[in-house]
Amino acid sequence: MPASNAPTAPADSQPVAPDSVRVWRGYALDRTQMDAFRQALGATFIPITAQVMGKLGLTAYLPAIVPGDAAQSVPDEIALIWYRSQAEYQQNASGTTAGRAYQKLHAGVFVLGPPKAGQPSSVSTFPVLLKDACVSGQPYHLFTDAVDWYHGASDTFVGVFDGDGAKLAAAVLQAATALQKNRPASLDGCILIVVDNVLIYWRHWQGAASAGAWDVGLPLRTVLATSAQVVHINPSEYASYPGLSAKAGQFFNVHFQRLSA
Repeated sequence: MPASNAPTAPADSQPVAPDSVRVWRGYALDRTQMDAFRQALGATFIPITAQVMGKLGLTAYLPAIVPGDAAQSVPDEIALIWYRSQAEYQQNASGTTAGRAYQKLHAGVFVLGPPKAGQPSSVSTFPVLLKDACVSGQPYHLFTDAVDWYHGASDTFVGVFDGDGAKLAAAVLQAATALQKNRPASLDGCILIVVDNVLIYWRHWQGAASAGAWDVGLPLRTVLATSAQVVHINPSEYASYPGLSAKAGQFFNVHFQRLSA
């Protein structure tokens, strides 16, 4: 449970269950055109996610642009996309015209569909509570606290283990189980996923984000390790607005007009 001396929650706080987040890893449609890919993310894709889905129950949105790496499974973009509930997301993503149109936008930017040899496919899914297994491709949450990731401090990490992915998954399971039993008082959220030999995680802190990476007991080559930068998005998708300047290595906590709790 959160520490008893935790900071007072903001008046507009909207804590949600840890399984109410879409955990996204996206792979660029054309990896030979990364400048154009990142420009599209900043000018269009990141803003429209907040502008459209903010009206459909989005509570927090934390995208990161991942630097390139030799490991094929390292995504080009990762994100946590938080909703008020799984049911509300499912209803609004497929049951509204705006939700369906938003889903269609992904095909113009990311590789979708069944993965092909040497070309990973983008995936978005809900996490489950980590218990006695860590399966490649399945995201997990470590704690059961309801948290508002829109507020507080967050950090993310992408690292590569130059070895067998099964060994990485086993080490992450052991380290995560230990963290569940003995976590820092200010840490109230952690989402992780192992994809082949790549570890991705996000942490949420009640105070300042930790300066240190999480030690899982194996040497990892760091691709991305940074804290979230708050950026504000114009609330109207019809306003004159250039978007964001999206560069490799940036991690945003996108602030937008949220629905009332």
